[in-house]
Amino acid sequence: MTANSRRIAEAVDDEEWQEFRLSLKGKSTGVKLSMLQAYFTANAPLQMAAGTMPPDMNDDVCIRVDNYIKALCRGGQLQAGIGLHQLINDTIGMYIKR
Repeated sequence: MTANSRRIAEAVDDEEWQEFRLSLKGKSTGVKLSMLQAYFTANAPLQMAAGTMPPDMNDDVCIRVDNYIKALCRGGQLQAGIGLHQLINDTIGMYIKR
């Protein structure tokens, strides 16, 4: 296990996040992205959520959301290489594959 994978495991080991993540199951990609954006906005520091401050990729909320987006890419629901920046900039919808 790499230091990066350990950090991801640590960030996602949160009961509220796991409940939220499970609530996404069965939803369309567009709905998942909208819910992820709402989660990020509600939980990230205000300046980060508003896009006026770059995301701190060591922040638990950033790691959780980015990791979920990367999983959607691996699952073929989003184009490869998409991440948190597209969600914050509200351009992620244009990368939905299915």
